[in-house]
Amino acid sequence: MAEIKFELKTDLAPIQGTVLEANFEECKAALQERMEPYATLVVTEDGIKSAKGDLAEIRKIRGNIDDARKTVKKIYSAPLAEFEGKCKELTGLCDAAIDNLDGQVKAFQAQKQQEKIAHIRAYFNSRVGEMVTFLRWEDVFNERWKNGTYKIETATEEIDAALEKCKADVGSLLSLYSPYEGALFDHYRQTHDLGACLQKAQELQEMEERAQRERKAREAAKQRAATPAAPQTARRVAKSYQPDSEGTSPPLAEPKVYVIDFRVYITENYLDELKQFFQERGIRYEKVPDRA
Repeated sequence: MAEIKFELKTDLAPIQGTVLEANFEECKAALQERMEPYATLVVTEDGIKSAKGDLAEIRKIRGNIDDARKTVKKIYSAPLAEFEGKCKELTGLCDAAIDNLDGQVKAFQAQKQQEKIAHIRAYFNSRVGEMVTFLRWEDVFNERWKNGTYKIETATEEIDAALEKCKADVGSLLSLYSPYEGALFDHYRQTHDLGACLQKAQELQEMEERAQRERKAREAAKQRAATPAAPQTARRVAKSYQPDSEGTSPPLAEPKVYVIDFRVYITENYLDELKQFFQERGIRYEKVPDRA
């Protein structure tokens, strides 16, 4: 493309040095002296007519000054307005070409960017394997990968590092053999923070232990409420075996023993408590014999 250079041929030096002469100082001094009394003047009813006359005269002076300003501005602005119009016509020709070329360049860059990201995503899909359950494309995507100066090799290295970290984290969670594994993995999918998941595992364990203690306390309270008090039983037994009138004690009668077979559905924790209950009260228990 041949070089096109816009050149300004008018010498602006004389214009830059032009001074618009007027009796500024003389007029300023006269106005300050003339207008000073009006700054604090209080108009009375008797002075309305005089004030109106002064007001008209001051407005006339002001109008004369402002008309001169507008005249000079118009004269000086005419060449500038014409010059600006011609320059804008030329820049408009450039703008049309810029818009066309810029749109196509941006479209080309966008296509290359999409191809680059598609290539990186395909690499991720080929490497993620079973970790796809825990690590999504959105979790590893980096906006900087869109930059033309960002190398694809660097992006793939970052993906490999993210996958290795994910595998190690998942392995650590599996090694806990936690009963809350599902909740921990859900938390990991949200945070990808192993430390936060370990903290959550501890919190869940503490909540479960607290719940178990509360359940045991409730069950113990129910058992105490349903069991007759031991001292009352002892008093009833003692009353049944009082000495006779001759001072001799009758032979103690053997308490009648009942044999009851029944089946209990119970957890391991409560089974231990049931055994303890029988032992404390001297209740004999044994396995039910097989029936012929």
